[in-house]
Amino acid sequence: MKNYLADHDTLNLIAPSGGVESGVPVCIEDLFVIPKQTAPAGQSFVGMRYGIFALPVEGSASVVTGKKAYWSKSKKAVTSAAENNLDIGHFYQSSGDGLVEVIVS
Repeated sequence: MKNYLADHDTLNLIAPSGGVESGVPVCIEDLFVIPKQTAPAGQSFVGMRYGIFALPVEGSASVVTGKKAYWSKSKKAVTSAAENNLDIGHFYQSSGDGLVEVIVS
């Protein structure tokens, strides 16, 4: 197959303004990734695009396994509300301490 370029579980990206911190979700426009390492603005980093991650959850989110999960850029947390939020995958399960496990896809 001549048009196949690469798997995209991880992506090499450039850190946006403010940089990125390992394990802390970041949106580059509408691309949601979890950085594998910390990098200052303008430096390259590897962002994970797929997997199951424990992420901060908005207190009012309805966590139901298999239900769509969204990222609130303003609250920097997973929510069950679709309006004005980025679709990041599906809820997997609650993990306590203000976190939820999400199947990022």
